Amino acid sequence: MKKTSLLKFAAFTIIGILTCLLPLFQSTSEASGKGGSDDERMLKNIKIDEFASLLDDLELKYRKVEKDKLVLTIDDDDFDETIPFIFSFEKKKIQLLVCVPDYGSELTHVQALEFCNEWNKGKVTPKVFLDDDGDFIAEATLIHDEPISAQYVKDNFIMMNVLAVPMFFKELKEQIDE
Repeated sequence: MKKTSLLKFAAFTIIGILTCLLPLFQSTSEASGKGGSDDERMLKNIKIDEFASLLDDLELKYRKVEKDKLVLTIDDDDFDETIPFIFSFEKKKIQLLVCVPDYGSELTHVQALEFCNEWNKGKVTPKVFLDDDGDFIAEATLIHDEPISAQYVKDNFIMMNVLAVPMFFKELKEQIDE
């Protein structure tokens, strides 16, 4: 009799645990049973048109320049240049590259590298470096070979970088003006 009670307890415990864990293995819309909003949808191997839809949701203006590239431009009041965001698409990643050619060329190579190092030490994204011509490049990459929510892409890849990149160029401008 004790053995039976123990087995029932174990069975109910396992069922309870599985019931709690099941939503973690479903997309948000499946777990809620409501179909979910667009922001709750899960994305994997994001195609350029899906990403363009996210930019539309955020009311950001862009243009398709190649079959696997989108360009978004930002005019920032604190920075005197137009900032081009180039999104390149591969099967399992989206790479963002931003460059304002010749901006910051007043700095010596050592000053420019020190500025990049200071930025990279204190910021998660974007990472910045100098290209072979000495231009500052801001870079961010989104790996999407596993499902991620549309909201995550909007908040933690698009908007975070749309806000952080102009901040980088503003700080670079302040460094140049010193």
